[in-house]
Amino acid sequence: MLSSIIVAIFLSFSLTSVSAHSGDLTFYGGAGNAGYCTQNYVPPGFKTVAMNKPQYKDGLACGSCLKGCYNKNGEKICFEAIVDNLCPECSFGDLDLGESGDGRWDVEWSYIDCPRTELQFSTQGSNQWYGKIKVEGGGPIE
Repeated sequence: MLSSIIVAIFLSFSLTSVSAHSGDLTFYGGAGNAGYCTQNYVPPGFKTVAMNKPQYKDGLACGSCLKGCYNKNGEKICFEAIVDNLCPECSFGDLDLGESGDGRWDVEWSYIDCPRTELQFSTQGSNQWYGKIKVEGGGPIE
């Protein structure tokens, strides 16, 4: 019984520590340019964010949604965002918000499910010998 409780506590701690991140939040004012991810779809009310290089995972983070909160001069500000870019100079846990702003703020964030919408299709770099189709907005593949 005691070993079951210890395992449950360990798993609970492990999952919490994996899903919550902290780092610095900066601003790059790059919203709307689709970034490294060429992310065209941004859920309504969401901001765009550049992910730090270690957590960008060579593009696997593209299209991921997250919720973050930071304190700016005593005011707690929370946001939801979709990863659309890479921040190569950022360290693990750091985010670079795709809007105008100033300063460097402590941020805590975690991944969330993206809102589902109708699938959106676009072609990129296609020609008569090669076809590349990008699918966005459908949520995670289950």
